[in-house]
Amino acid sequence: MKLVMPVKLLPTPEQAAALHATLRTCNALVDRISGQAYEKKVFSRAGLQKLVYAELKAAGLSAQPALHVIRKTADAYTTLRAQIRYRRAQARRRAELQKKKAAGSRSAARRLARRKAREGRHAAHVNHKIAKRIVADAQRTGRGIALEELSGIRGRVRLGRHQRATLSTWLFHQLGTYIAYKARRAGVPFLQVDPAYTSQTCPRCGHVARGNRPHRDHFCCRRCGLAGPADHIAAVNVRRRARTVWAFVSMPDPLPAQGKGDATPARQPAAQGSATRCERPSHELARPRPRS
Repeated sequence: MKLVMPVKLLPTPEQAAALHATLRTCNALVDRISGQAYEKKVFSRAGLQKLVYAELKAAGLSAQPALHVIRKTADAYTTLRAQIRYRRAQARRRAELQKKKAAGSRSAARRLARRKAREGRHAAHVNHKIAKRIVADAQRTGRGIALEELSGIRGRVRLGRHQRATLSTWLFHQLGTYIAYKARRAGVPFLQVDPAYTSQTCPRCGHVARGNRPHRDHFCCRRCGLAGPADHIAAVNVRRRARTVWAFVSMPDPLPAQGKGDATPARQPAAQGSATRCERPSHELARPRPRS
């Protein structure tokens, strides 16, 4: 008979700091070798091990963490390829059913309706998992969450034919709603900011130009020369805007004008955990005093 016993490790502060440093190093190296794997089109574990194992060892990792980094990168690309193949196959099947429905097939119409409901449930499940992980990471690290306000994006942007299906099936509003309510429930600050020019603005000098983003994945400021991944630059700009908005949201209420001899009112506390201020209910404010 096999027995399973849960064990909880209680590291010392020094051990916990060393563990966190190792995890941060591993995550940074995963990002680095992921770029190398994409450039050289090497996605298998064996190929990645031959390509980057010596580099990981030179970066200070021992054998086991180095192999874990390689395995994590290879598994991520394997999952991505499987998802792409699945989505393409489903898109072909959906197109076939739509063609039959247009020809007057009632069974194709019923199957399309069932497929739509099933895909909606699957998308909602995936969005719940993503939102739960984002909020958990923010709560664990003591940070807030900022998203771009993307209402009406389908009418504002112009994409090629091969990108329209991806944008139309992107349930960004549902994901934002899930993140918002999970953040409120966990007490994590959550804000939405203006997305205008976040990928064309330099976070160092503030220069805004379309030429700052010569390619879809690359950013290079024409004024100060700051360069980096375009998504990372946009995320930095979103964070900066969120910090500015949060400073105004959490600002205490101004003190009312006082006459001579008036008592000093109590200072209102700043908002915590949400962008909405807490006020006393109206029924408590209108509660009558007891008669003497």
